[in-house]
Amino acid sequence: MEIDFKINAKVEVLSIDNQKIGNGKIQDLGTDSIFISYPSGEQSVGMIGSHEILKILYIDDESHKVYSFQAEIINRIHDRIPLLEIKKPTQYELIQRRESVRVNVILDLLIYIIPQEIDLLSIREKDIEMLMKYYKKIKAYSFDLSAGGIGVVLKERQIEGTQLFFYIQNNYFKEGFKGKVARVIENKRFGKRLYKTGIQLLDLDYKTEEQLIHFIFEKMRENLRSR
Repeated sequence: MEIDFKINAKVEVLSIDNQKIGNGKIQDLGTDSIFISYPSGEQSVGMIGSHEILKILYIDDESHKVYSFQAEIINRIHDRIPLLEIKKPTQYELIQRRESVRVNVILDLLIYIIPQEIDLLSIREKDIEMLMKYYKKIKAYSFDLSAGGIGVVLKERQIEGTQLFFYIQNNYFKEGFKGKVARVIENKRFGKRLYKTGIQLLDLDYKTEEQLIHFIFEKMRENLRSR
């Protein structure tokens, strides 16, 4: 199946050895070629030669799919908007729909165990913060993340259905997350019992979900560039 390229869609341009060159946009489409604006970025100057092979990351915002492919430069066009003409790909790597994309990532978490008698979905975050001193606190780290859940490693087993409120401890996420334990796998490592715990995210608003998806896609791009 061919990629449904769209004019004005954004592309990320990398060298064949995965060095980011810059970002561009699709300006026009030919029968067998794509015209993209010369990628902007500090690394773009002098990096692109005629007939060079590039690595392209293309995100279709309508289908929410990500495509990675290699493309040869056919022509460099010096116009009001400088363009690169590249061959349409015959092969590509398709990433999953964004809602189900799961990326391996290690993040520090601070988790609070919420008693079952509390209706987690109806309680406001500021009320949870007021009551935190009464809740059990756990430090943990993640091993993967999606828009619907997060996998974490815990030193203590939590039963399925346990309610949680947690913070991802980095500068990207400012708000806390509600969740519940969906699955637990015991893992013995170096003589210690650890518990790989899948947490289902609950009560996400649109803004928070979009923030999660954006973070996941940035991590995916980093992973693609490092291949």
